[in-house]
Amino acid sequence: GVPISVQDMEAVDPEYYKNLKWILDNNITGILDLTFSAETDDFGKMKTVDLKPNGRNITVTEENKLEYVRLITQHKMTNEIRQQIEHFL
Repeated sequence: GVPISVQDMEAVDPEYYKNLKWILDNNITGILDLTFSAETDDFGKMKTVDLKPNGRNITVTEENKLEYVRLITQHKMTNEIRQQIEHFL
C-alpha cells in the first residue's frame, strides 16, 4: 500500500534505475524515442502494455518524462511481477 518511487527500483534492478535516473537528470529531446508503453513477456509471448490510456501513441517528452518514469516504475514493480507477488503473499 506504500507508493512506489524511482528510488525503489535501485534495489530491484540497479541498471534499470540508472537508466531512469539518466532520463530524469538529462534533456531527452531528440535523444530518446519513448512512448507511454512497455514491452512485457507474457509466458514467452511479448506484448505491448499501455502505461496510460493510448500510451503507445503518446511520446515521452521533456515535459512529461517525470510522469513516464513514475508509471514505468510502478509497472515494473507491480504489474509486471503481480503473479509472483500474489504467489508469495
